[in-house]
Amino acid sequence: MNMTPTDQEIKITALKVMLRERERIVQDQQARSEELIKMKEKIDNWKLESSQEPELSQFREEEIYKTEKTVFEDTEEVIKVAGIQIQEVLKDVESSLEGAADEEVIKLIEEAKALDVKET
Repeated sequence: MNMTPTDQEIKITALKVMLRERERIVQDQQARSEELIKMKEKIDNWKLESSQEPELSQFREEEIYKTEKTVFEDTEEVIKVAGIQIQEVLKDVESSLEGAADEEVIKLIEEAKALDVKET
């Protein structure tokens, strides 16, 4: 019996690998978003403390500004990076469905074969 996978099986396995990669990207970006939410909560707490204790106000204002700027910039970066990475994965999926045999697809197919061996 021939155990060589068909082209269709290889493409399906490659797609599974790419979809796992997409899930990993989404999970990474969700984790970063959660960090940003915590930073935003910290900012809100600092603002509350500053309003209750005026002597902390000057110090807190600077910290609040720096942290808000970081949250804003990081949020934009998270959205941009996730969008780009997901688009790249989707392009890889599309090209593999079209039967393209570029280096990236070949690499993904090899990774897929290796994963299949590990999973059994």
